[in-house]
Amino acid sequence: MNKFIFKILVLLLISSCGFKVVNQSSLINFSISKITMVGDKRINYNLKNKILSTIKDTNNRTINLIINTKKEKTIKDKNIKNEIIKYQIKVSAIVKIKDKNYSKIKPINIEQIGNFDVANQYSQTLNNEKNLIKTLSESLANELIDEIIRRMNDL
Repeated sequence: MNKFIFKILVLLLISSCGFKVVNQSSLINFSISKITMVGDKRINYNLKNKILSTIKDTNNRTINLIINTKKEKTIKDKNIKNEIIKYQIKVSAIVKIKDKNYSKIKPINIEQIGNFDVANQYSQTLNNEKNLIKTLSESLANELIDEIIRRMNDL
């Protein structure tokens, strides 16, 4: 009985450690004046929309982003008949931040990897690929936004 009470007491003490989730919008102390995109159009479109919707133009400090995206599609699995049954897509982005005050900001390299299955119909396979690219580019954008905020707050 004492062990049970001790475990509950420890659980209560640990769970109220004072951890507070940081509001990401309060950390944004810059705005983006220009985004230059090079690479895959679909990925660039998703990245740009996500970045611009997250970072509002409310601050005096402005930066320029140069984003170079790349998509690599490789064969993941084949069956006994040597037919392709699964593809792997690797989406990567190299982001350069240009700031007037700080000229030496290292480029950001981010990549996401995902798999999709080949369906019986070609159109369904294309839909699977399109959905995977959308998912990967959204997670790439979230990771990119976090990294830009972290680097800009370090300066």
